[in-house]
Amino acid sequence: MSHGEIGREALETWREKLDFYLEQEAQTSDPEKRFDLQKKIKEARQRIAELTPKVNDDGVRWSGLCAQVRKGRFIPILGSGMTRDICGTSTDIARALTEKHGLPISEHRRDDLPQILQYMAVNEGLDVREELGEQWRQQIEKNFGKQLTESDRETFVKLMTAAGDLSREDENEPHRVLAELPAPIYITANYDNFLDRALKAQERKPRRRFSLWRASPPVPPEIAFEPSPAYPLVFHVFGFMGDEDSLVLTEDNYLDYLIATASNPLVPGEVRSALVDSSLIFLGFHLMHGSFRVLLRLILNLQGRERLKDYPHVAVQVDDRSGFDSKESAKSYIQRYFNHVAAIDVFWGSPHDFLEKLRQRLEDLPGEVPRATVTSNEEWD
Repeated sequence: MSHGEIGREALETWREKLDFYLEQEAQTSDPEKRFDLQKKIKEARQRIAELTPKVNDDGVRWSGLCAQVRKGRFIPILGSGMTRDICGTSTDIARALTEKHGLPISEHRRDDLPQILQYMAVNEGLDVREELGEQWRQQIEKNFGKQLTESDRETFVKLMTAAGDLSREDENEPHRVLAELPAPIYITANYDNFLDRALKAQERKPRRRFSLWRASPPVPPEIAFEPSPAYPLVFHVFGFMGDEDSLVLTEDNYLDYLIATASNPLVPGEVRSALVDSSLIFLGFHLMHGSFRVLLRLILNLQGRERLKDYPHVAVQVDDRSGFDSKESAKSYIQRYFNHVAAIDVFWGSPHDFLEKLRQRLEDLPGEVPRATVTSNEEWD
């Protein structure tokens, strides 16, 4: 029996005791017996308070989460909200494309980038990769235009790299904060190299992996090393911009990707086993978007998913246009997806806000926050 199961069993036992003591107190007229029961009631309430997971008023069980982070038993899972101040979110890009091409898309569907790209590819015959790259370029010019050099603008790769590096001059930039934490595995639903660069800036040696899901048969990535805080794995679950055939962009792409995963393990074994045995931190996802739901289905179909209940998890709700009017409604939505396999806290704010709080919580703990740096001269290619 796991520690989590033992804790829940003890909590339930004390709740049953409290109910019994309260019932006995209501029925007795003996002052001495009532006094004894009141002492037992007080003890039961104290034990219940000790065993109940501590939840901050912002909805996150910080104590449990920080404990897993310090042990390196957590996986950050990055969504497009992480790139809001660099090249825009998927919502920003979707709305910009809809406006640019005057697409006849209903208001409630204009935020979902895979839907917009699907319409552009099928109905307009547009090259969605080229259109997506141009929107990223415009967002970067908007955010960093005065700081970019002509050399930075020579190629798209140089432009993206320069934008990511410039953004990390802010010590609270989300990728920079994440790179300071001792995670052995990072999962990103984004196509950029911002996280890789942030990790290298912290003297860590990341290795990037992604699946060739379009191949016949699909080719899962080979790891061939043991991920660790010093040598972390960055898994691009929906592809990397450096390999166009790896990108999952349109609704049809996501459907084909799911079909491919049904017969081929596109998620590496090291990632699959860690996903069900770690605290998961979802950062910057629009909870209503199809890409997020596909990601959840991938996780919930993993063998050993029942172990998720032993860890605290958190989803950082970033988008104001999510359709949720409160963190309670967002939490209810995500809990239906997890079907009570695990408890998911919802932080109502941006990745920047969440990571700033997480960093402060870790710094307030006794002892030093573990730093993941390479101690040898070994270099990855």
